[in-house]
Amino acid sequence: MATNTERVRKWRRAHPDAAKKLTQQTAARYKKNHGVAPTTAYYYQHLELRLFKTARYRAAKNGLAFNLDVSDIVVPKRCPILGVELVRGGDGTRLGPHPYAPSLDRIVPTKGYVKGNVAVISFAANRIKLNLTEEHVVAFLAYLQSAKKTKRKRQRV
Repeated sequence: MATNTERVRKWRRAHPDAAKKLTQQTAARYKKNHGVAPTTAYYYQHLELRLFKTARYRAAKNGLAFNLDVSDIVVPKRCPILGVELVRGGDGTRLGPHPYAPSLDRIVPTKGYVKGNVAVISFAANRIKLNLTEEHVVAFLAYLQSAKKTKRKRQRV
């Protein structure tokens, strides 16, 4: 005898258009009653679990070490690098993650996702860290300082 889940799956396969419409109606009803889409609500409520699962997936996909527990992932109020408040949800106006959304960082990327080697920082800080070496950061800071001095000189004239 088929379980209810099996019967629902069979019906959804047999009626894909009706199943899609039903899913959209259910999501719209949830959003109307709760103010956010169901997946967004789950993401807000279980952020640490979401970061854990995506890290575990990336570790398996890329052959990286992984020995974390969900309790090892602690989301601070502010990004420890940029000092901005971390945003737990997008504003619906952009594609992709919010620049200040929490992101799991591997402090030493080659070590993988292991205890003591991960920190939650903003997505923006993680992107900056991903693409820049220490030499790049020093050069960038030197450029910013020289540009600031040049701007001050222009303002005095």
